[in-house]
Amino acid sequence: MRTSEQIRLEIKETLGFVPPFFDPAQPSPQVLDHLWQQTLSGYINNPLPGLFKEKLSAYLSRYCAVPYCMICHSCSLYPYGVKAQEVLQLLESPPPLADELDEHLSRLATYPEKVTVLPQNSELEQSLLYCSIYVALEREQADYCRSELQRLLGTEIYQYLVMFIAYIKTCHVWMEAHPEVTYETDRRVLDYLNCLLEEEPGLGEFFDNYRERVKREQQNWTERLAVIAERKRNEEALRKAAIENRRLAKAIASVSDGVLITDPHQPDNPIIYLNPAFSRITGYEAHEVLGRNCRFLQSPATDPEAIAKMRQAIKQHQKIKLTLLNQRKNGQHFWNELRLSPVFSEEGDLLYFVGIQTDITERQQAEAELQLQGRRSQLFADVTLKIRQSLQLEDILQTAVIEVQKVLQADRALVYRLWPNGTGSVVTEAVGQGLPSILGQSFSAEVFPKEYRQLYNHGRLRVIEDVKKGKIAPCLVDFLRQWKVKAKVVVPILLKEELWGLLIVHQCSEPKQWVAADVELLQQLADQIGIALAQAQLLERETRTSQELAQSNAELQQFAAVASHDLQEPLRKVQAFGNRLQSTCGEALTEQGQDYLERMQNAAQRMQVLIDDLLALSRVTSKAQPFVSVDLATVTKEVLSDLEVRLQQTGGRVELGELPTIQADPLQMRQLLQNLISNALKFQRSGEPPVVKIDCRPINNQEQPASEGIGGVKVWQITVQDNGIGFDEKYLNRIFNVFQRLHSRSEYEGTGIGLTICRKIAERHGGSITAQSTPGQGAKFIVTLPSQPA
Repeated sequence: MRTSEQIRLEIKETLGFVPPFFDPAQPSPQVLDHLWQQTLSGYINNPLPGLFKEKLSAYLSRYCAVPYCMICHSCSLYPYGVKAQEVLQLLESPPPLADELDEHLSRLATYPEKVTVLPQNSELEQSLLYCSIYVALEREQADYCRSELQRLLGTEIYQYLVMFIAYIKTCHVWMEAHPEVTYETDRRVLDYLNCLLEEEPGLGEFFDNYRERVKREQQNWTERLAVIAERKRNEEALRKAAIENRRLAKAIASVSDGVLITDPHQPDNPIIYLNPAFSRITGYEAHEVLGRNCRFLQSPATDPEAIAKMRQAIKQHQKIKLTLLNQRKNGQHFWNELRLSPVFSEEGDLLYFVGIQTDITERQQAEAELQLQGRRSQLFADVTLKIRQSLQLEDILQTAVIEVQKVLQADRALVYRLWPNGTGSVVTEAVGQGLPSILGQSFSAEVFPKEYRQLYNHGRLRVIEDVKKGKIAPCLVDFLRQWKVKAKVVVPILLKEELWGLLIVHQCSEPKQWVAADVELLQQLADQIGIALAQAQLLERETRTSQELAQSNAELQQFAAVASHDLQEPLRKVQAFGNRLQSTCGEALTEQGQDYLERMQNAAQRMQVLIDDLLALSRVTSKAQPFVSVDLATVTKEVLSDLEVRLQQTGGRVELGELPTIQADPLQMRQLLQNLISNALKFQRSGEPPVVKIDCRPINNQEQPASEGIGGVKVWQITVQDNGIGFDEKYLNRIFNVFQRLHSRSEYEGTGIGLTICRKIAERHGGSITAQSTPGQGAKFIVTLPSQPA
């Protein structure tokens, strides 16, 4: 490593002297050598023109806190022929402002190609110098200056310029760190300072006061920068506001809603702006609207209450949203959803009103149609419900015509009844006030000719929007004129595909364009009226059948009374005299006589059983007892006690499961169980003792196990199963009919009434009975009973 003396020797050989600039680095050879190498590369060997380097160094040294660099480089200008006055002019020049810099940049821009030779003291040199100063001071346009300098000087020379500016800043930092270094011993100062001061004494004053001058300069510069920045901010704000205004105006012009602005400070609050959508909606052009109050959109149909609310909001400077029925230029009405808002300044002063209007005519029409459709649906539902709840045909027809008149906003709605002879009459009517009523009027067959009735019978509709223009038979013209009919709809009412009458709607005030939904509604109502007519006929038949059934039941009860007295009395005599004949004359009778007597007694016994069973069957309904709580397990045990002898005779066995307690007729429950168990014991297989299983389980209406039935009431399924002869299930319905037997009396005793009695008892209790069986494998009788009959 070289010593400090060696380095100083090299400096002296190169410069001819050792500037005091290097003195602070004397103790450290490494620092001294580093400082010297920077001086060589950044300053001495830098290929930039020497005069340019000295001018730039002198000027930038104004911003160093100590005067060493500025005075030394000012003295270095003297050998280049720069006069003292020119040096002072250079040093006193403030840094260029933005607009001054624009002039220098414009000058540089006139040189399209790279500058290879830099003429001294030229305008080009001056522009390069001030742009370099601007870059060194890092002002706001420094980036653009850098790009222009690089373009003009080329990349390599531009890099040397950057190195030189960096070296100058390094020198300033070095000297400010060593303020004790004095310029007075520097060879450049010794040789040229006095000459400069003699030529221009003002330089001495500048050297003494430059720091205050530069400070004022910087303060002025900061203030000017603030003014410029504020001006630019304002310009930018104005530019952005202009852009935003253009965007806003474009946006307002492109929206589908109408927009208008009014001036509340002028008389009558006139319109001062409107967008194209406003003209499209209202039909008014801008020149027809500007300067006018917007009341020209109002019509006699506009709601005065809504207008009053709007005026009150304007008066109180408040927002308001309301719906108005306005009028276009062509006189056509439209629904306008208006949103009116006041606009205030930052100080709270009212500026203007902005109104935004939306044409909601289609939406209003859709909502009205939806409401009308809802009323149509409700009407149809009401009539349908009335038909289901009541079979009073007059009420149904009256409800239909009243609601049809309301929903269709018709003047008259009626039902016309056609009679078999071709005449007709109005059976129900709903008519508007002031119009003549047709109710009760009868009309001859000519009003509805035969060919018309045939067409209606095939479902033909008649829709006339204007009776004057419609094709109407001559016989109907006077009829329609008499009742002031201008338009009408006629829909046939069919009963079992035969024409019963007509559902008719009249419009008397003016012709009317009937919509398809109205006609469809009338068709649906006519269909429902046809259903009501069919139900009324069905009710009439059911009433007649019920009356016949009541008469039959009465006759059956009369028969029971006859059977209980008139039939049993002679039968008892036959039995009594037969028994007496057997006891007194039995031994005297021949064998054939004995056979005749036995046959007579058996026939009388069968007759007695038959009469008893018939009486039991009739008493299921005629002698029924009120329902009480019945323990079916107890009843079954009592039945088994009565059948104890039969069980012993047959060797039979009964397996009894758990049975419930229900609300029932105790005597009939006893009879039901006794009939079923007796049958199970009777129809046993030969050589096999009967086994009867009695069980019960809760079910629901889907025949699935459940604890609760419909409405929370338990339903019980009681089964009586045997191992007897069984039967073919194709005879299932037959065995529950009266006097129906599957076997002869010689095989099995009985009258064929027992299961019929069981069926009637189950039905009386709100239940049912059925059976499952396979021949030779026994039978299972299934009785379903609610715990509490409805």
